[in-house]
Amino acid sequence: MHMRNLSPLLLLLALGAPLYGHAGAGTELEARQIETSLGRLQREQDSVYQQFQMTQELRRVELAKPDPAALPQNVEVTPPPLDYNELQRLREAHQQRLQDLGTEIERLYARYQDLEAKKTPLLQRLGELSRTP
Repeated sequence: MHMRNLSPLLLLLALGAPLYGHAGAGTELEARQIETSLGRLQREQDSVYQQFQMTQELRRVELAKPDPAALPQNVEVTPPPLDYNELQRLREAHQQRLQDLGTEIERLYARYQDLEAKKTPLLQRLGELSRTP
């Protein structure tokens, strides 16, 4: 999932800043407050994105783990087989970790989308302020 979309924010901030010089002090103050809020939301979104990537990698690693019942390859001395109950416990723990990581990925994705939705009205208002004579 690709979640990065910084260009509208950066473009608005870069182009909008010089335009506020012609606006009143109240407009300029509101614009700075919005920019501060957008920066905070962007930092939080970046943090969520990093957590999302790390959690995806943990899940990928967990998926790549071999079945505990599988015999090791290229081992000269075969270890004794695990008890059935122990194997079952290991498999259930593995499935639970996968489920937990999947749930966390979904939660982080939803949080990222929520932050993106919070930025939209701020960007719109900033655009309105930049057009104010």
